[in-house]
Amino acid sequence: MKLLMYFRRYMNDHLIKAGADVLAKDADQLSRTPYMYQWYRSTSSVIMQLTNGTLQINFTDHTKVILCPLMNAVTFIENNVFRTYRFNTIAEHGCSPELGKCLEYAHKKIGSILKDSPV
Repeated sequence: MKLLMYFRRYMNDHLIKAGADVLAKDADQLSRTPYMYQWYRSTSSVIMQLTNGTLQINFTDHTKVILCPLMNAVTFIENNVFRTYRFNTIAEHGCSPELGKCLEYAHKKIGSILKDSPV
């Protein structure tokens, strides 16, 4: 219960306004909402794995990376600016150093998650 209260307070204090100016589409209301499957905390981030395969990493500097296998894309949120890139576009054209650093971190953490997960 203490952990849930911590997350509630953190979300209200830091994340409640993120994406507030993004309008939801009607189709979004009909889709099945994923929920958190598992999460990890490190000194530099909170990593959340959702039931639809999406992985979200919230860094301590409030930068966020959302990896979506269904869309084959990554969303990079920095200073409340959302940018979404398809994986093949990044592979072909590259990305910013900031996003590259976050993707390297994500790759390392995904390896650890897969190694530690029961199959």
